[in-house]
Amino acid sequence: MIIETYDGKLLPKEKRLRAELIAATKLGFIQNESIAALLTRMEEKNKENREKVEKKEVIYGLVNYSLPMYIQYERTLFLLDFVENKAQNYQYVFITENMIKEFYKKNKLMFRRCNGDELDYKEIKPVIEKRLREEEYERYVQNVLCKLI
Repeated sequence: MIIETYDGKLLPKEKRLRAELIAATKLGFIQNESIAALLTRMEEKNKENREKVEKKEVIYGLVNYSLPMYIQYERTLFLLDFVENKAQNYQYVFITENMIKEFYKKNKLMFRRCNGDELDYKEIKPVIEKRLREEEYERYVQNVLCKLI
């Protein structure tokens, strides 16, 4: 089994996956955090993709996901759903203008063009808001992870 070792103890990498699945369930992104449910979702996605290929429909992504690739696919979906404020039963942190400016000041090098010019604050404000949401998601998952340890 992917989550448990031979003696039933969780490994660090697997604990992280377990925390992400629990977080996704709490946030309403999935209904079941079990590995069996993860495998079922993967099988359903692969079947759906195969059917689309047979019908000559466009597929965005892989036709057939291996387990590691599907885990990464779901992790990405969880993060994107969180960043897009789709979480249920969760009170998002209100992102203030000060938070955005503080992030900008601390990460100015990140917001430079190739020639060294700084990007305009208005251009990068939405990017910073997304980064702050990503950090918020990471803190949420870390809190879940701490409860598993």
